[in-house]
Amino acid sequence: MAIKTLDVADLYNEISDLARDQGVNTKALWDELVDEVIEAHLDIGEIDLEQDTETMKETLDEQWTIYKEESAISGGLPAIDDEIVDSAHEENDDVVGTGVVKDDEEEEEDDYGDGKEKM
Repeated sequence: MAIKTLDVADLYNEISDLARDQGVNTKALWDELVDEVIEAHLDIGEIDLEQDTETMKETLDEQWTIYKEESAISGGLPAIDDEIVDSAHEENDDVVGTGVVKDDEEEEEDDYGDGKEKM
């Protein structure tokens, strides 16, 4: 019995399903999932070692926009513009992409929250 090797379309379907299940909503998480899925299929022999996995990864990484649009249309994710989100986080001192913005008072408080300035 021959093992069917996977192509980019098969991988995209699998990755997009996993991404929806896992709530993937950033390009960085999408790229990480692409790498994990390709490596897993290489490990179990479902992707032939002779296949160009680097090109597969690049193609799948670029399909983030398709996934993002499909997810927004189906109501899975809000429409996201990664450049706007990234720049907004930088401008507002967003704490590690959490949406929580530190204000000047918080930066002056010590670890105990008593409002005293650190020395």
